[in-house]
Amino acid sequence: MRPEATERRTAPLSPAQLAIWMHEQVSAEPTLYIEHACYEILGPLDEDAFAATVEQAIAAHPAFTAAVRVRDRVPEMVFGAHAVPVERWTVGADELDGTVERESLTGPSLAGGPMSRCLLLSVAPGRRVLLLVWHHLVADGASLRVFLRTLEALRSGAAPTGAPAPVTPPAPADTTARARAVAERVGALPVRALPALEDGPGRSRRLVLTEDAGAVPGLARAATAARVTVPMLLTGAYQRAVGEVLGLEEFLLGCVAAGRWTPGSENVVGCFVNTILLRADGRPGRPDRELLRTSGRELTTALADQDVPFGAVAGHLLREARPRPRYFPQIYLSMDGPHPLDLPGLDCRRVRVHHPQAKFEVALIVEFDPDGVQGVLQYRTSALTDSTARHLLDAFTAHVRRLAGGHPARS
Repeated sequence: MRPEATERRTAPLSPAQLAIWMHEQVSAEPTLYIEHACYEILGPLDEDAFAATVEQAIAAHPAFTAAVRVRDRVPEMVFGAHAVPVERWTVGADELDGTVERESLTGPSLAGGPMSRCLLLSVAPGRRVLLLVWHHLVADGASLRVFLRTLEALRSGAAPTGAPAPVTPPAPADTTARARAVAERVGALPVRALPALEDGPGRSRRLVLTEDAGAVPGLARAATAARVTVPMLLTGAYQRAVGEVLGLEEFLLGCVAAGRWTPGSENVVGCFVNTILLRADGRPGRPDRELLRTSGRELTTALADQDVPFGAVAGHLLREARPRPRYFPQIYLSMDGPHPLDLPGLDCRRVRVHHPQAKFEVALIVEFDPDGVQGVLQYRTSALTDSTARHLLDAFTAHVRRLAGGHPARS
């Protein structure tokens, strides 16, 4: 079954999307913003029926059918530009890893699209792999969860519900004043460039946080006992690791915000993310309780302003920055929960493939559940050596375990 393309509609790019689009124009890495999700599916499966269901789920979210069109030198999103069929391949077990590695970076393109693709790989009787690939312009991390819930509902026999095309969330009416206020709140910390290790932007590298290394039994319970949330604890651990390894006692930390403040956007596939800035404190010797409470307050305060476009805030902060950093923010943290796929009668397992895609100079990207974290440290060789990156990731995991295991804020 080949789905029909949806009705064509257009929308301007949001400030975050425009920043992604502009960065890709000047980047020498064409796969920098290609994202993917991969699941191994074990059990009896009618491939024809399942492929049709996946196509229904894709067609239910117009972002996946979109392309970018440049008109009068201004990019805009065109929904319904492409149908996205499920490509069905048969691959040998010895070819599977290489196929997933290659195809998870292949397909989505800003040059007319399509901006997404989907593969169903048949490996052996009772063993298949579902691979969804998309450009970050059309979907963020929260969108994957939305798509998976749609697929699960359709698989269980629920009628498909048409989702609206994502639209640019309206900027607050007082954007200029609020951006200035945010810049003043964090602006006491100077915008400094990390010492350059080599000329140019450097090469993308990555270090994977393995499941065993990220295991923290009772992480959620420990965070609750410490009177913080898991993201607050992870933020505190990252600040302490950056201070310890990179020697940054006070710095600006960029964090990803879901950006879904518009009612109904929580059920829409699209790119709604925004970057928020925290006044990070990596000074050694601070009591754990003080660290966690301070990082918690900073994160809460920053999230209250997540509807303020990051570009407006950055414009204020970078105006006087000398030298101006090549990447801003330079230190970044992205946190999200897991993205499970639950299909009745089937065993679905997430397959993680990590590519070196450093969008910032130093970025830790983690998924967390009640008992641990998984993720990857993306970095550029112009900012970190490989040994320093390893030290940073090890320090982060050590601080997460210590902060969680010690219940430091219970009093």
